[in-house]
Amino acid sequence: MTIPEWLSVIAIVISSGGLFIQVRNWATSKPRLVLSVMAEALAFPDDGKGTRAALTVVNRGNAPTEITHMVGFIYDSWWKKARNKPSFSGIVTSTSVPSRIEPFGRWFGQMNYDDKLRNAMKDGKLYLGVHASHSDKLFLVKVVPPKAKNLPKNKINNDNT
Repeated sequence: MTIPEWLSVIAIVISSGGLFIQVRNWATSKPRLVLSVMAEALAFPDDGKGTRAALTVVNRGNAPTEITHMVGFIYDSWWKKARNKPSFSGIVTSTSVPSRIEPFGRWFGQMNYDDKLRNAMKDGKLYLGVHASHSDKLFLVKVVPPKAKNLPKNKINNDNT
């Protein structure tokens, strides 16, 4: 290869690297919400309302957004979930919405259970989520029921040796 051909190859490598950086910056320049949920959260000190679902939203993007609603859905099957056809839906009333989330900021929400919601959670059909101002998309996470803990009984060693 001649020197002009080598220079062309180097220019292509540098320009494609620059293009990759620009695409990455474009993709991360908007809010990116990541949700996690605790199915059986307790409040300390105990307020007497029992366990509840606690939702945590983290903005891992580079732009702020505003949480406008916290919502709950029950989907009877994965097919209905795929088609977004819930059998039950509702807004969780909270004093903390609307709330602004800065980049790498967190938002916490909680939902008290009634009998219908608790049974849906135990059956793995309950989803919690949020609506945000930067997108028409609904951000959902499945409320996974806690696993029963079968802890072995501790054996007391009565040996004094």
